[in-house]
Amino acid sequence: LLKCTLRSRLPLRLSLYLSTGKPVHDGSANSSKFLILSATVPFIFFSLARSKLPTYILPLFPALSILVGRCLECGVYHDTENRLKSQFRYCSVVFFIVLLVSLTAGTVYLSRTFPSYLRAAVPFIIFAASGGAVYCWYGWKQKVLSSFVTLAVMMAVMIIGITYLVFPGVSHFKSARELTKTVKAVIPAGEQIVFYRDLRESIIFYSDRRGRIIDHPDELDTYLQSPGLVYCVIHSEQYEKLKDVIHAGMYPVDQEGDRMLISNKKSGSVKQEGSM
Repeated sequence: LLKCTLRSRLPLRLSLYLSTGKPVHDGSANSSKFLILSATVPFIFFSLARSKLPTYILPLFPALSILVGRCLECGVYHDTENRLKSQFRYCSVVFFIVLLVSLTAGTVYLSRTFPSYLRAAVPFIIFAASGGAVYCWYGWKQKVLSSFVTLAVMMAVMIIGITYLVFPGVSHFKSARELTKTVKAVIPAGEQIVFYRDLRESIIFYSDRRGRIIDHPDELDTYLQSPGLVYCVIHSEQYEKLKDVIHAGMYPVDQEGDRMLISNKKSGSVKQEGSM
């Protein structure tokens, strides 16, 4: 325990040392790599997860804050000889290229997967591209402070806009918290949640139950022909494909985003149960 505690204090010690304003001599390159890894690794790791919550990326902010502070110090004190400042113009160009590629890929993905949201996303895409261009121009001129102010304003506006305009409309595609409430209401405690082909981790997480996957339509048909009342979580596209093929009943109970909870009997509907 003592060994783990001492190791866990290493990032805190490094953060306190860097935040004192004293120049870092021999270990500046290594500390910068450490901070960059501290910010990028959790972001990439949790970006790969299918279920996302805002609290997952909280560990990024201490490292990002220190990196921003060091870059701002480099921009304010022009007489400071810093390797970061001499290479900042190339970093800004790389950032702009990555931003353009990300925006292009995001636009293509959005147009193919969620075309109804593309029109609402166009102003954000144009604003991000314009802000990235201004940031790149300041960075190429080695105006570090101006470039970071531009980046800060751009990110603040985008975060506020996405939080209040985008997330409320698309959050149900990433998290099935509301659908889980229905699952917990109709499926007795201790029973497994049945999924067709694709297990949704957020439903398992919020319901604190185990899941079972059915892979083939024949298995789903047999399961839905059970004499008792049974439920299954299925993708809406799979439901549309199978509703005319499966002989057993497939009655929608609830839906959130592209996930549906179906039952083999009409009495499985929560609304119908409440009205009876």
